[in-house]
Amino acid sequence: MFLKKTTTQPRRQSEEDIFLIRFSEKIEDLSWLTPQHLILNIENKIKIIEIDNRDQMNIVDLAEFDNPKIFWNLTDKKLYVLDEETIWVSKKLIP
Repeated sequence: MFLKKTTTQPRRQSEEDIFLIRFSEKIEDLSWLTPQHLILNIENKIKIIEIDNRDQMNIVDLAEFDNPKIFWNLTDKKLYVLDEETIWVSKKLIP
């Protein structure tokens, strides 16, 4: 649900609901990467999903780990992944 009206493409009205995607697997972690993108963990795969549903949904498999826990840091714009006993740090993912 959009909490306020957006004027960027795609335009949305306040309180408008959209269906993004359905997964048969359980979503483990979920964070906003940008106002238009979600980052999540499904069955050991880290995915980025664009919320623009005007055409085909854009989904990118970013990485795969054995048992990841993901943490998005908005300050440094890096993804931190805890996998077993190792912490992995991405490069800066967005400008």
